[in-house]
Amino acid sequence: MAPVRILPEILTNKIAAGEVVERPSSVLKELLENSLDAKSTRIVVEVKKGGRSLVQVADNGEGMDQDDALLCLERYATSKIFTDDDLFSISTLGFRGEALPSIGSVSRLTLVTRKKESPAGTKVVMNGGKIVNVSEVGAPPGTMISVADLFYNIPARRKFLKTNATEMGHIADTMSAMALGWPETAFELIHNDRVLFSWPVAQDPHDRVADVLGKDVAPGLIRISRKELEISVDGYLAMPEFSRTTKRGLYIFVNGRLVTDKLVTHALMEGYRGRLMKGKYPVAVIFLRVPPDQVDVNVHPAKAEVRFVNANMVHHSLSATVQDSLNSLDQVPWKSRPKQPVRTEVNEDLFSQPFSQESFSSYAKEEPSWIRAAAATPPQRPMFRTEPRQDATRESRPGSRPGMSSPSRGSSGFSRPAPPAPDFLQSSAKTGFQGHSVNAPEMEQTGVEDLKALGQFANAYVLCQSSLGLLIVDQHAAHERVLFEQFKKHMEKGGIEIQNLLIPETFELSHTEAEILERILPDLQKTGIDVDRFSGRTFVVKAVPAMLSEAEIGKIVSEMVEKVAEAGGGACFTDALDECLIVMACHGSVRAHQSLGIQEMNALLKQLEACERPSQCPHGRPTWLLWTESDLERAFKRK
Repeated sequence: MAPVRILPEILTNKIAAGEVVERPSSVLKELLENSLDAKSTRIVVEVKKGGRSLVQVADNGEGMDQDDALLCLERYATSKIFTDDDLFSISTLGFRGEALPSIGSVSRLTLVTRKKESPAGTKVVMNGGKIVNVSEVGAPPGTMISVADLFYNIPARRKFLKTNATEMGHIADTMSAMALGWPETAFELIHNDRVLFSWPVAQDPHDRVADVLGKDVAPGLIRISRKELEISVDGYLAMPEFSRTTKRGLYIFVNGRLVTDKLVTHALMEGYRGRLMKGKYPVAVIFLRVPPDQVDVNVHPAKAEVRFVNANMVHHSLSATVQDSLNSLDQVPWKSRPKQPVRTEVNEDLFSQPFSQESFSSYAKEEPSWIRAAAATPPQRPMFRTEPRQDATRESRPGSRPGMSSPSRGSSGFSRPAPPAPDFLQSSAKTGFQGHSVNAPEMEQTGVEDLKALGQFANAYVLCQSSLGLLIVDQHAAHERVLFEQFKKHMEKGGIEIQNLLIPETFELSHTEAEILERILPDLQKTGIDVDRFSGRTFVVKAVPAMLSEAEIGKIVSEMVEKVAEAGGGACFTDALDECLIVMACHGSVRAHQSLGIQEMNALLKQLEACERPSQCPHGRPTWLLWTESDLERAFKRK
């Protein structure tokens, strides 16, 4: 074995650089954090060849004198912590004193800085970790750091860099994320002498979010704000329709620090639970504020992860805020309420049991009294106003939800994004196929009362006419939502109707699935499914909900186990129950390509209207879309 030796400082700096500097965007992040800690109000970033040749950050912050300029290039030299207590109560973005010397050890670094009160600035040139020149120069107040020829002295690391376009994409993402977190600072990004981004100081954070995320997402943003004990949650959520297939739309800031924290991401996803399809992630900008001594930022070399002292409280606060905010805006664009109390009898049995195809046939032969009464009664409240607006920024795309305007500063309105246009409308959609939303103050609580089912399209979609326009309802998704909520309410009250099987049904699972089913057997009992272990990996079903008496219950239970396994074999009680109820609702609901009568369609709409979360099925798919008259007129070039 070779003798133990202390590594030379130049080598230890390169090792440290391997932890801190992964690519040009890593350099940019560290330099931006230093500029923000220096209280800069304007930061200009210039990049060449995707950061390979140059990453330069200039700010108008506090600047440094010559002594500090030299010291900041030494390892573990920092102005941000001095004692043990400081280390566990960090309120700045940087604190270790490793970034600059690590970057300087793998590049040609030039630092120019001047304090406002100093007559001249200081210029320091470092090549490969060695200071080669120090001089006095004229310079504006603030600091400019140029990092050239990254990894020029470590060819093995340089060859791992991607193409200029790829590296520039990472730089743009880093710049955008930092700009989102600091709206009170102006940012500018220049690549190869061309300005890519220029964001002025934003008086309202919404303006910066809209600038960075884009005009397409901005109308669908919801403002959130909540303070619970010492934890505050602020930010913006995009409606589920803006979801993406990656997490690139998630921006999480903890005390101003951009992080990729798993706990916070999980809390956010829990808040969106039941609103996103599998494999989808929301677009969101979240600002968490906790006391500095309640969060540890010293758990990751690049400071990308944090650890909370009270993780459960942080998780609950964020997930509850997201869920409450989305729930408060979830509504259908119609409300069917009679003007006066109706004296005719209403078939209460219609709503006492989960809605099913069998319940359709029981009353479809004769129009129920509640339908006749509602149809004969004129609306009690004024309708929504649907005339076009002059303000183009308040326009929404096809599928917008009536009663909600595009967000003004600090508002929480949203518009639903455009549904895919039919093939013959695709060309029209490219030329400004848009509708108009309505100011929330103009919305009456009782809404629109003249909804009328016209028929089905492809035996899968219910087409309805109302004063708002053409409403298209996915019958399977809508019925899934109805059944899921009805199952859940009946289960909570212990009222799910159970039917014993004359011949118990047996089925077999894999070893892992059998163990999961064994754990959730008490949960299944609450859903009305009586399952016992027969022997080994074989189970027997003795009773099922009446709603599923004709279904292949073994297949349904197997699917439930698969869903619980996907959520994590040790899924919590509530999650396991929800997964089971979702499977039950899916198997019990009317299917696509199933013919319905007009009364059946109206009954489905009535029950969907009564749901707490009517806009998505339990899997996260939308249940309805709305095309207004204005949308159609634009598509047909009438306007």
